[in-house]
Order: sequence, then structure tokens, then C-alpha cells
Amino acid sequence: MAGKVGVAEGEYNSLYTSLENAQEEFMSAIDNIKGKISELNCEGGGFYTDNVTPNIESLLCTLGKIQSSIREVYSAEKEIIDNFQKSIDNIDTCC
Repeated sequence: MAGKVGVAEGEYNSLYTSLENAQEEFMSAIDNIKGKISELNCEGGGFYTDNVTPNIESLLCTLGKIQSSIREVYSAEKEIIDNFQKSIDNIDTCC
């Protein structure tokens, strides 16, 4: 399919894999941030930020919502790419 749109299949696969890897690294970085914040937000060994600021839980919740939104965007990207490939296939078979 990739060759039909002027991109070699190997190059397409490499780009697609790079995109997926970048997306996973980004999501892992957010998980890492959430984990570090959660570690501080505890009694015994942490700062127990529930007493310092009630906004920590809100921040963690917001980061979770951001991750959900990013996952939806990633899913939509993949669907768009797949639909584009199918459209090219359909055009090729119609002509």
C-alpha cells in the first residue's frame, strides 16, 4: 500500500514504527511524572501534600485526562492512516 502513494513500504513501516515509539515514550513520560507526584503525595517518607495543597489530586486527575485525550488522538491518527490506505487501494482497484 505504501508504495502506491510514493513511499517505499520499508520507509513507511519505519516511519510508522517511529511514530508509535514516540507516542509510547511520551505516554511513559507522563506516567513517570504522575508516579513521582504520587510518591510525594503520601504519609511517611513523603510530604503528605494533601495537607499542603489540595490541588495535587486535581493535577494527577488532569494528567490522567490528558493521557486519555492523547490516546484518543493516537487512535484517530491510526484510523486516518488506515482509511487513507484503504482509499488508495479502492482507487487502484477501480481504475
